[in-house]
Amino acid sequence: MSKTTAPGLSSKTHLAIRGEATTQTILEAAHQAASVFSSWNDRVARLRGLFGHPHRRMHLDIGSAVRLYTKQRYATVPPADGFSMKPEASFLYQFVVGNLTYVLLIISMRMTRLLWLRMFAIAAGVVGSIYTWFWLNDSISTTWEIIFVAVNVGQIGLASYRNAFMKFDPEERMFYQLMVPSLEPHQVRRLLKIGEWRRAEPGTHMIAQGTPASHLIFIKSGQAQIRHENIPVATCGAGSLLGELSVATGDPATATAVAIEPVQYLAFEKAALRKLKKSDPMIAQAIDNCSRENLRAKLVGMNVAVADGGVLPRPAKTQIYDEQARSHL
Repeated sequence: MSKTTAPGLSSKTHLAIRGEATTQTILEAAHQAASVFSSWNDRVARLRGLFGHPHRRMHLDIGSAVRLYTKQRYATVPPADGFSMKPEASFLYQFVVGNLTYVLLIISMRMTRLLWLRMFAIAAGVVGSIYTWFWLNDSISTTWEIIFVAVNVGQIGLASYRNAFMKFDPEERMFYQLMVPSLEPHQVRRLLKIGEWRRAEPGTHMIAQGTPASHLIFIKSGQAQIRHENIPVATCGAGSLLGELSVATGDPATATAVAIEPVQYLAFEKAALRKLKKSDPMIAQAIDNCSRENLRAKLVGMNVAVADGGVLPRPAKTQIYDEQARSHL
């Protein structure tokens, strides 16, 4: 579509008129900008008067004027309780509280006991709700922080209710104290439910070399002789685990365990134990920790066992338990 011009005007005249109109628009915009700039200069001058320089008029750029106006406008922040808070102090408090939330969350992730994990999580939620409400004025985030705290408080209450009704007999308490002290009582009860107390008479093969162990065994009392290629190499007593490596890896057992006196032990079936470990990471971690500690004690004491006739030194926890048991006799 071709452009048309007003009747009686040449193209040059029409372009000249449009150029004058554009120039006029630019001049008006510049005038408005100058007015705004002048207004900022007047405001700066008044602010400088408030800061102790009543007779000096500053000619600052707009960025400086904004910073100066902000400094004067927010020189003090009057809280609800009546005392003044300097902006530097307010920023410091906001910085500390805002970061404290995440610090508490990180600490909670380092806890090995579920109770302490939830306690630090609750503290993080409380601090976070204070931060989002008083500094960010964010009601949505505050609501979710409160829900987060309420859920954790509810979980602690539920766990406390479960633990209040958990009772252990002496054998179960020995297993709890020696093997999985980091677990809550209701978690130990779940673990004990898949276990079975058994008794092995002298000569009973509890674990056979070359065959994958079907159970993880915790010896409560008695002794079992460890044989490699039918040669006695060590003896395990109360507080020891048998078959932990084979159960963990699924590989055949590297030695045979034979009861040399009546042995009372707690046996955990391998498939049931794996299923429970998958359902509760805390139980899995506790079992893995006690297995590693038991293996470490066996490896460290191997030389001592050979020197003492093949008897592995019992874990220190077992000796402490025996001393406590004798004190109650």
